[in-house]
Amino acid sequence: MKRRAFTFLEALVTLALVAVAFGALMIMLLEAFRIARKSSDKTASAEAAELGLERMASEAREALVILEPAVGAANIINLRFHKINPDNSLTHRLPDTPPLPDPAGSWNPFMPAYLLEVHYTVVSESLVREVGPVGGTPSATMTLCDHIRGLKVARPRPAHLTLELSVQDGRTVLAHSTEVICHAVP
Repeated sequence: MKRRAFTFLEALVTLALVAVAFGALMIMLLEAFRIARKSSDKTASAEAAELGLERMASEAREALVILEPAVGAANIINLRFHKINPDNSLTHRLPDTPPLPDPAGSWNPFMPAYLLEVHYTVVSESLVREVGPVGGTPSATMTLCDHIRGLKVARPRPAHLTLELSVQDGRTVLAHSTEVICHAVP
């Protein structure tokens, strides 16, 4: 009995079919890796927006005076307030003798030198935090998160804030919001 071997043509056809099968498998794997990477990028931007919103809310709770927005204002894209400078140990106590009220009847027990002015805004699709002395230029600027599509700040009552941060997540825009009560604001 004569044994028959594969011809060269049969071997080439088999090799071509195996190459096509491996090529299709590689395309599917690369697509799966691309989708997984894109998904993790989306999750990272959404988580960064949540952290940025939480930082903004946490710091707003420490506010002594809210400069922007005004009471009753809505859809403002800035949040600006004064808070105690935590680096200055003298700010943790009231003055020994309280100051007399000015003619308008209001006074601030903390000297402006011991306060910070904090400003949150969106610049070039990034949530930006600027901090500096009251009435001065910001001494520190920090980008908290990227892919931001909008910031809305409303102040329905004097000590209440509603913060909403919109973030681009792939093809969708997600809105994260929170309510803040600023206990030190009269």
